[in-house]
Amino acid sequence: MPVNPTPPSADDPDMTDGGLSVVTPPETRVRVLVVEDDPIASSPLQLLLHHYNFEVQCVATVSQALAAVDSEPHFVLLDLMLPDGDGLEVLQRVRSRALRTSVIVLTASDDPKRRARVSQLSPARYFRKPLHLFDLLEALRTAGHDAEVRHAAPSSLVGPA
Repeated sequence: MPVNPTPPSADDPDMTDGGLSVVTPPETRVRVLVVEDDPIASSPLQLLLHHYNFEVQCVATVSQALAAVDSEPHFVLLDLMLPDGDGLEVLQRVRSRALRTSVIVLTASDDPKRRARVSQLSPARYFRKPLHLFDLLEALRTAGHDAEVRHAAPSSLVGPA
């Protein structure tokens, strides 16, 4: 899904989406799995992603996420601290099965050892909470572009770089 940042302009009366425009081919919807146990965090993510025409599935546990990643969503937005375990298990599953899914880690943890373990598994991006939602949209656009280059993913995932 192309999410194309455009420079903000004070003269532009259509600056209603923070400078982001979205082009979605009608036949293609990018699938995003949101793994987040806190509804205060997952609800705004779900609303934002629906607004930009992403297909969104939300789960709240590691076990639900492990089952859901087998369907190979285009993206996983992954919280690490979940009620039934460590979200790193989900990232490890994606890597061990060589899935074409880009994982973006969203965490409140500031533990440097945990960050080092996450980095070893090469997520597409790593964000500390709270995060700015438009930064997340930019990360989805960038990760989609990187995935297209690496895996020849459908061109509908990305717009001009």
